[in-house]
Amino acid sequence: MSPIQIIILIIIALIIVKIWQKYRQQTITIREFFLWIGFWLIVAVLFIFPETAQTAAKWLGIGRGVDLIIYLGLIVLFFAVFYILLRIERLERDITKVVREDALKNSKH
Repeated sequence: MSPIQIIILIIIALIIVKIWQKYRQQTITIREFFLWIGFWLIVAVLFIFPETAQTAAKWLGIGRGVDLIIYLGLIVLFFAVFYILLRIERLERDITKVVREDALKNSKH
């Protein structure tokens, strides 16, 4: 195992510990917990066994394993941006509702 693989695996282990702490503090849901743990375990497997990406890429008809990882990374990033935008819109609606209720309550006094 190369030094960069060891460093990356240590970083991934620290991230997984942080995810576990957030789950224990009930900062994230069980669904988010398993989603993040699964994601980081897949990343760890790809760093330990890089030939896995090459095998999966060939099976999917993609030239190189690196290309597959880039495609998947872009998909994950686009999904994350979409999810964050949905959350922001929901928060904006909730804030607007609270502010309106508070304004109506204060206007009656």
